[in-house]
Amino acid sequence: MLPRFILSLAPIAATLAVAEPDIDYSRDILPILSQNCFECHGPDEEAREAERRLDTPEGAYAERESIVAVVPGDTEASEMIYLINTEFSEERMPPTDSKKSLSDQEKDLLANWIKQGGKYETHWAFSAPKKSAPPKTSKQPIDAFIRNRLADEGIEASPPASAHTLVRRIYLDLIGLPPSPQEIDSFLAAYRKNARSSVDALIDELMARPAFGEKWARQWLDVARYADTNGFEKDKPREQWIYRDWVVKTL
Repeated sequence: MLPRFILSLAPIAATLAVAEPDIDYSRDILPILSQNCFECHGPDEEAREAERRLDTPEGAYAERESIVAVVPGDTEASEMIYLINTEFSEERMPPTDSKKSLSDQEKDLLANWIKQGGKYETHWAFSAPKKSAPPKTSKQPIDAFIRNRLADEGIEASPPASAHTLVRRIYLDLIGLPPSPQEIDSFLAAYRKNARSSVDALIDELMARPAFGEKWARQWLDVARYADTNGFEKDKPREQWIYRDWVVKTL
């Protein structure tokens, strides 16, 4: 029989064996720093306090009067962790008069980020994409990634949609319009013969329609602030339809 004190250590060992989830700077840390820290410790030199920048690794790792905000791998030596947890209101960050505060979850994320190396990352647009091998939880790669994330969140996947629901979803997703009764009947007949090929054929057919270009061009044109008129008081027309039509035809 094992000594009692060894048995008492088992729950502790099990807890320590559970690895902390990987912290992603862009997803988990940047929103916290941007919302709570960059106003006073960001790129604006005139607004910067204590000559401390937290928006760059050079600024966060730099030593200022023997103090370092972020020491990769060492939360005890990282002044950031002390300041966000201190009970002294005059030292606490964000400052009490800023009306900002960090939740316990956000504090834990910052601490775990530093434990994992406190690594900064460039904006995703400047990083070369890396191909990831899909998990082997589904034949479809996208479904596999989604199922893994659902499992991580403790959520069960919904059951497969019926053919009738599926055809409506495909139409609404691709062209923004519901199928007619005749189009539904045509799809259901093809689906009963070969489900996979009927779905592929319908998607190809819908993507070849002008309505597909019109539906998805609207997403981009909204971001680009496109309008056929100039708005304001007289709302006069503007001759920009050539650009609009080009986006539609390109898609």
